Amino acid sequence: MHSEIAQGSCLDIQGLKCHLPPVGYVYNVVTKELEYIGVHYRSSDIDAQVWERFPLPSWYKEVTKKEDEYLKKKKDDDIPFYDSRYEEYKKQEWMRRLNGFWFMSYGQPVYLTGLHYLFLQFWQIDIGFPDFREIDV
Repeated sequence: MHSEIAQGSCLDIQGLKCHLPPVGYVYNVVTKELEYIGVHYRSSDIDAQVWERFPLPSWYKEVTKKEDEYLKKKKDDDIPFYDSRYEEYKKQEWMRRLNGFWFMSYGQPVYLTGLHYLFLQFWQIDIGFPDFREIDV
């Protein structure tokens, strides 16, 4: 957000220039290139286009329980625990956490930084999970 991004836009927030990637793209911090991820929307009805946390996959608790059991009994020479669904899910969430995420909010594409995505998706505060507020952007 501090360095200019090709084909991106720039917001001036009280003198701080924030560079956003083009709509639907994120700047991949690993490859150092723009990567198309699209814009997520939960409904075609504009009034229903709001932030909504993604629920954990139905298999998530079962797999993490198996991983915990494995780690409790693991020996140094054991092969690492592996579940392809779990690894793919972790890869997806780390990508969003590191590079950001686009979603539709009342007909407008909104970019969340990786940290903001992490906060909205996984962080619990005193009232539960936080809500997205336009003022947060």
